[in-house]
This record gives sequence, C-alpha cells and structure tokens, in this order.
Amino acid sequence: MPDYTIETMYHLPVYRRRTYRAATVAQACRLAVEDEDWAAGSLDHDSAEETFVTGIWDGADAAWSGSALPVPAQFEETVQRKAGHFETLLGLLKMMLADVRAGRASSEEWVERAEQAVGLGEAILAGARGPDPQGRDGDPRPDRGEDAQEHLSLAATAAERDAVLTGLRLLQRAIETDSLAPLLRDILTNGGAHPGLDPDAIDTLCERLNIQGGHQDRH
Repeated sequence: MPDYTIETMYHLPVYRRRTYRAATVAQACRLAVEDEDWAAGSLDHDSAEETFVTGIWDGADAAWSGSALPVPAQFEETVQRKAGHFETLLGLLKMMLADVRAGRASSEEWVERAEQAVGLGEAILAGARGPDPQGRDGDPRPDRGEDAQEHLSLAATAAERDAVLTGLRLLQRAIETDSLAPLLRDILTNGGAHPGLDPDAIDTLCERLNIQGGHQDRH
C-alpha cells in the first residue's frame, strides 16, 4: 500500500488569570481583552477542539517535498466545511427560485442534489466526517455554487442589492444558527417558497443571478 504524509492540526485554547483594577466589570473585561502580555498563559488541554487535516503529500516523510494532494472535504475544519457548503446551497437556491418563477416542478436531478446537500449539511452539523458528495462515476461532484460576492457586485441598484442580500442573508443566518438542512428541506417542501424571501425579492434575485425562468432549459 502507498504511503502518505498527513499534516493534522487542532486548536488548543490558551487562558490566563490576572487581576485588573477598574471602576466597573465591563472596564475590567476591556482591560483583560486588550492586555497583550500572554507570558503567563496556560494551555487548556481539556478544551482542545477537533483534529482536522491541513496537508497531504504523496510518500513517506514527504511534507513540502513530495507531491501535494488535495485534502478531502470531510476532513477539513468544520467551520471551513460550513463556509464551503454555503456556495453549494446558494447554487441550489438559484435553481429552486428559477423553478418557482417559471411555475414548474424541480427536476429529479436537482431534487436529488438538494437531498444530498441536506444530508451533507446534517453531517457537518453533527460533526460527522463524511461522506464527500460523489458523482455517479465515483469522482467528487463538481461544485455547483457561485461566489456570493460576485453576485452581489452584479447588483447595480440599491433595490437589486437589497434583493440579493435578502437571499444571501437567509443562507448566512442558516449557517450561523446551524439550520442549513432545515432551511433546504423547508424550501423543498414548499415548492421553493420561503417566508424569508418575498415575491419581489425572488424576482429581482432571479434576474440578478441570470435566471430566466422558462427561457432557460436545464432539465
């Protein structure tokens, strides 16, 4: 069997206990936060966070000398997995909004992808390590997401920016509150509708994301 050099990492909190003289608790906290002297800091081994992979090289003892290999997504840091999944969810939201605007049901292919995204989102939130989304040929499925900042820059007017931000903030809020999977499931079961996206925002968001309803055949 081949050898691989794997670099792993975990975050270990450092704490300190120091007395600060101040008029109020808030002022004492500010002094503590702004104190840059960590010479007396201690490592909190009991609060060590998850171990994740940061580098892979082909061969034994080959760090920075062997051929670098991509890190499978399920072994990345959870916060990075959430950020990466945001783009996938944005792409799926675009497709669902297109179907809503065109008054048609989503194709089985996109429903399947949405279900896979829900499963991956639940795995990420549960701290599970996998699996990576796979295509029918066994290769990793290509990313269907788009860059959120690029979409935002396309919005020329304040109204358009607001509509784009409405959709992006909905997804961002789902990420921050660990509710990605319920959000997608809610959108799927309600024909693409969601209380956080009013009809005008949906129309404008579709236009700015170049979704042309019935004029674009992707089934």
